Amino acid sequence: MSSFFSELQRRNVFRVAALYGIVAWVLIQIVDVVMPRLGIPEWGVTLVIVLLAIGLPIALIFAWAFELTPEGIKRTREVDPEVSVTPDTGHKLNHLIIGVLGVAVAYLLVDKFFLEDTTDPGSGPGQVQIGEALSLTSIAVLPFVDMSPDKDQEYFTDGISEELLNLLAKIQDFKVAGRTSSFAFKNKNEDLRVIGEKLGVATILEGSVRKQKDQIRVTAQLVKVDDGYHLWSDTYDRQLDDVFAIQDEIATEVVSALKHKLLGAEDKAVLASAPRTRNTEAYTAYLRGKHVMRVRNEENLYVALREFRHATSVDPDFAPAWASVANAYTLLANYEYRPAAEVLPLARDAVDKALLLDPQLSEAWAAKGLLLMQDDGNRGAEAIPVLEKAVALNPSDAQTLMWLGTNLNSAGRYEEAKATLAQAYEIDPLFPTLLANLVINHSAVGDREGTSRYLRELESVAPTALTTYRSRGLAYYNLGQAGEAFKTLREGYAAGVFDSLTLGLLADWSIDYGDHAQATRHAVAMRQINPRSPWATATDAAILYLDGREQEATDLVDDALLRQPEDPLLSLMAGIFAILRNDPDAARSHFEVGLGRPSDTDDWVVENIDSLTSAGYLVQLYREAGEESSARALYASASRRAALESNGTFATGWSNYLQARLEAAIGDVEKMKHHLRLAVDQDGQSVFYTQWDTMLLRYSDDSEVAELLRRLDANREAARSTLVAEGLIADAGGGEIP
Repeated sequence: MSSFFSELQRRNVFRVAALYGIVAWVLIQIVDVVMPRLGIPEWGVTLVIVLLAIGLPIALIFAWAFELTPEGIKRTREVDPEVSVTPDTGHKLNHLIIGVLGVAVAYLLVDKFFLEDTTDPGSGPGQVQIGEALSLTSIAVLPFVDMSPDKDQEYFTDGISEELLNLLAKIQDFKVAGRTSSFAFKNKNEDLRVIGEKLGVATILEGSVRKQKDQIRVTAQLVKVDDGYHLWSDTYDRQLDDVFAIQDEIATEVVSALKHKLLGAEDKAVLASAPRTRNTEAYTAYLRGKHVMRVRNEENLYVALREFRHATSVDPDFAPAWASVANAYTLLANYEYRPAAEVLPLARDAVDKALLLDPQLSEAWAAKGLLLMQDDGNRGAEAIPVLEKAVALNPSDAQTLMWLGTNLNSAGRYEEAKATLAQAYEIDPLFPTLLANLVINHSAVGDREGTSRYLRELESVAPTALTTYRSRGLAYYNLGQAGEAFKTLREGYAAGVFDSLTLGLLADWSIDYGDHAQATRHAVAMRQINPRSPWATATDAAILYLDGREQEATDLVDDALLRQPEDPLLSLMAGIFAILRNDPDAARSHFEVGLGRPSDTDDWVVENIDSLTSAGYLVQLYREAGEESSARALYASASRRAALESNGTFATGWSNYLQARLEAAIGDVEKMKHHLRLAVDQDGQSVFYTQWDTMLLRYSDDSEVAELLRRLDANREAARSTLVAEGLIADAGGGEIP
């Protein structure tokens, strides 16, 4: 035996084993760091370890059976021991081992004192940094897995996950990924590193629930995403009597443990959310409704509404369910699946009920804000403070932040909207509707880089979703690419991915560029979704008027107003028709409804470009009636709104054109000319309403005004010709509506 070991030593087998082991260890450290950054899954590291393990006996066999000689590699038994160079090879291997060992020791020292975070996780918030400076207190709560034999505890698993997420989000020192993003990984066997990177978190809380007869076991564990290390885990066994008491109790214990582990908090008491219902049936219906409503097509909104209504019928005191009822009704109106006049009163009743039951319920204030955004009478400005109150009550609600950002965007407060939407994105980066709003916001201010970034993310999350087609089309339009906008929305239309809003945009653009037949087709499709669609009525009326059938157009709008007397779009269109037939009294009445005439103590609030189009007419009507103070008040409000619109790249030409109309109404000819010049220079969309614009045509005897209007018409015709050449609109004449 001693001679065998002596032979192993002579043939340098031990040295080869030592060198192989050190080199293998260094390689494992390298691939463990490099592979995740190259996007290679965790099994890649395992594969390298297995291959290195397989290679060790091969290397040892090679060292035993072969010898490296000056003449090349020979079998050991063919080399005379007297002339063997194995002693020299051994010395070289010794030096090589020392060198590689030195590299390994250096790596250990650097890793210990420079790379490794030496802070105790319990030393305080924000101290533990991993990856790209992410604190261990940045957490995603993944949906707990139902491990029950009957797979009948999903409502409980989702509920405990949501409760944990809500409780953690209330702790100031934690950064918690939003529900939509976290639940996007439900039933997916995704690598934790990938999840952490997508959600921007350093740790993941995951777990499982197993029900066996009247016993339930909940297992929870906190895992570092960079190395899979389990920071904490625990198991909770309970008697299944009051499922909600168990949910609150376990959630409280888990959050207390995490506070103690990550923050070093000695005060382990954490109060669970106040129970909103103790009825399992109501709670299950509520969870189902919330899940379904995240995809906002017509079918899902109706399913969600039925679930929420069932929850309130089972438990009439369930405040969050009432808030969700209000949201479902409001969204049905927003997407024109139901007439606003039918469903918004129901939404108001539901949100009032929710606030009566729980005045501090953030979801109820958010629902009220969404309702005000959709409500008739230009009340969007009222929604902003209401949504701000909802955010103050729950700063971690990405959906409410999104609604606030959307409303700020609609109000022309683009930078505030950008910051608010970015805040929501930090919480819920995989929320498709939020990504769509980010696309629209960034394109509205001409930020092509930001638009492209969020559009790529949206397309990766929801490549064929309705919101993806619509936001991509709007982004193109905002950035002055009308042809690409048409192509995108028509592509979605051909694929059956559209709604009333998409059809309305296509109809408006078709009218703008003179394709009345295409606009009519889209109006017909809008009516199939909502037989009383104001947008469809406005489209048909515009085409009738432009085709010379003025009385039919007027009768169509008047009949629609009998059914929907407070609809702002129909009121504004009726006002324009009254102006064109020289009926100032009727025009004034319609414009005041459409623009939302303020009370004696309020100011005018001009909400959007549609309102700006009509504001100039009403300013002129007030001046002609001798009501100079009313004219000046509306002029000031509309001018402020036009100035806000000028912050957007595509709207700059529009805002100056509309400001020129306001100056014409107030009688300031020089300012009118100034803004018309800017409109011509900044014209990106080429769809100004000059043919029927009585506001500006009054001054067409002025040669400069006439030339500016001619140039606007020429720009529009050039853009129309391009779309005709691309086959996007028909080569048929058509006019504009004022």
